[in-house]
Amino acid sequence: MDVSPKIKELNSNFSLSNQLFISKNVRMFEVDNETLLFHEQTSKYYKIGKVAKELISQLQMQQFTGDQLIMEISNRFDVEMDEIADSVNIFIKQMIKEGIIYTSEKSFDISKSVQSRRSSKVLIKLIKVNNFDQYLFKLSLIIPTMGVKATIVFVILMCLISIVSIITVLRSSYVAPISGIELLYLIPWINLHLIGHEFSHALVAKKLGGNVREIGFGLLYFVIPVAYVDLTDTYQLKSKKRAFIAIAGPIYDLTMGFISSLFVLYSNGFANTIAVHLLFIQFMIFCFNCNLLLPSDLYKALANWFKVTNLRNHSFEYLKFTMMNKEKPAYLKGISGIKENFYLLYAILSLFYITSLIFIFIFYYFKIFFD
Repeated sequence: MDVSPKIKELNSNFSLSNQLFISKNVRMFEVDNETLLFHEQTSKYYKIGKVAKELISQLQMQQFTGDQLIMEISNRFDVEMDEIADSVNIFIKQMIKEGIIYTSEKSFDISKSVQSRRSSKVLIKLIKVNNFDQYLFKLSLIIPTMGVKATIVFVILMCLISIVSIITVLRSSYVAPISGIELLYLIPWINLHLIGHEFSHALVAKKLGGNVREIGFGLLYFVIPVAYVDLTDTYQLKSKKRAFIAIAGPIYDLTMGFISSLFVLYSNGFANTIAVHLLFIQFMIFCFNCNLLLPSDLYKALANWFKVTNLRNHSFEYLKFTMMNKEKPAYLKGISGIKENFYLLYAILSLFYITSLIFIFIFYYFKIFFD
C-alpha cells in the first residue's frame, strides 16, 4: 500500500505533546562503539548518536510524550531544554517517517515499498539472485585466511605490481579509437568485469562473516548497465572488516588488469587490439573506483578504516548552510578550524569534479552525434 499520505499526516499532526511508541520491529545494537538501529520490516539500518540512543532506550522501557523525553534527556545530559528541543523534535519526526516511532499504538504497516520506491528511482533490477549463501560460502573458503598486517602487506605488493605492469604495457601500446566491431566484442567483457567486481565484494563479505542479501544486474538511471550487490547487512560487522570489503573491488580491477596486460604481451592482431582496449577500460574503472571525490570503493574503505562518518553528506550540508547563512544542525555545530576548512574544500572540489564530468559528457555527446 502507499504509505506516503499517512506519513505526511503523522508528521503534520505531530506535536511534542503526543504519546510516543517504539516499533516492535526495531532493535538496537553496538558495533565498534557506534549505535545502530535495525528495522526488521524494511531491513534498513540507522546510525545514531548518544542522545538519540538515550531517547530510543527510554521509549523501549516505557511510554513518553515528546515533551517528557526532552525533559528526561535534558536531565540526563545536564543541558538546557531549549538547547535540545529542536533537535529532538526533528529526530522524532524523522523516526516517525521511517516507521521506527509511532504516535499511536495501532501502528500501520510501513511496508517494504518505502525502500523499494526510493531505490527504483535510481536502479532498475533486471537480473537478481538472492538464494546463493551456501555457494558463496564455499567459494569464500578459497580465499586464504591471513592476519590483518599480512593481508595489508600482500594487498599493497599485489597492487603495486599490477599498477606497474598495467602502466608499462599501456605506455608501450597504441590505444586507437574504438571501432564499432571492436565495441561489440568489448561489451560482453566489460559486463563480465563489472559482475566480477561486485562478486568480489560479496565474496570477501561472506569470508569475513557478513550476509549478502542480493547480487544482480540492472540499469542505473534507466540507461547505464551495472552489476550490483546488496551488502546492507555488513553494517553489523566491525568497521575494519567493512573497509576490506570495500577495497576488494579495486583489487579485483587491478588483478584483471594485470591478467589483461599479460594477454596484451602474448597476443597479436585483432585479439591484441581488443586486449589493449579492455586493459585501458579496466584501468579507468580502477581509477574511478579510487576517486575520493566520489562515493567510491576507496572512499568507503578509508571512511570505514578511520571511522569517518558521513564525510561526503556532511561536507555538502556544511557548505549549503554556510552559503545560505543558516543555523547549522547540532551534528555540524562542533566543526571548526582545520576540520571546517577540510569540509568546505572537499565539498567544493567534489562539486567542481561532478560538474566537470557533466560538461565533458555533454561536449563529447554533441561532438560524436552532431559533428
